[in-house]
Amino acid sequence: MRLSLFPSTVCRATEQRRSPAYRFITPLMLLLFIAVLPLSVVQANDDGKSTPLVTPAPTHPPTLPPPAATVTPVIPDTTIQVRSVAPPAPPAPPANPTAGLTEIGEGGAAFYSPSYDNGGWDAIIRTHMRGGQGNPNTFPYSPEGYYCVHPDFVFGNILTLQNTDTGKTIRCTVADAVAPQDQNYWRNHFVIEISYSLFTALGLDNGNHVRVWAMT
Repeated sequence: MRLSLFPSTVCRATEQRRSPAYRFITPLMLLLFIAVLPLSVVQANDDGKSTPLVTPAPTHPPTLPPPAATVTPVIPDTTIQVRSVAPPAPPAPPANPTAGLTEIGEGGAAFYSPSYDNGGWDAIIRTHMRGGQGNPNTFPYSPEGYYCVHPDFVFGNILTLQNTDTGKTIRCTVADAVAPQDQNYWRNHFVIEISYSLFTALGLDNGNHVRVWAMT
């Protein structure tokens, strides 16, 4: 057959040679290629292999640790507390040694010889006890030897003497008696008669003046 030199004649001749199946498959392959092309894009690796492109996962900013708590320094309390202190109470006045006693006289005091302090008073006390006065278990002995005599008080009574010049006060035990024939003279000259140890303890002298107290 003789081909025409014109293009239209060539196309028609070509179409006449193609089978009907070819004309149907060609458009179908074209559509399939277009659909698969986006899924077939690969990225070449260094070793020559193809690796599908992977969409990177979204990145999140790093989580920072919470800020450390601010430590407030502890400042010791240096405040000076001033407390008012009441002045100490004045000392209690000394007990009155003659409280509850009755004054029975005031005047001069006579004293026994100092030799009586060396066993003489003990002998006098034993003599009175042998006569039925007092009892060794109840008699108020004076360890210091402070003994006295008064015609109005009996053996074993307790009297209180006070030096009127100094206020010094000492208790004594009646340990002897004034003979009846001597009482008148005694009352005119003395208010008490005492041992020499008591005389010196009271700080008396020959011109002394004492006050006598008794429990009545």
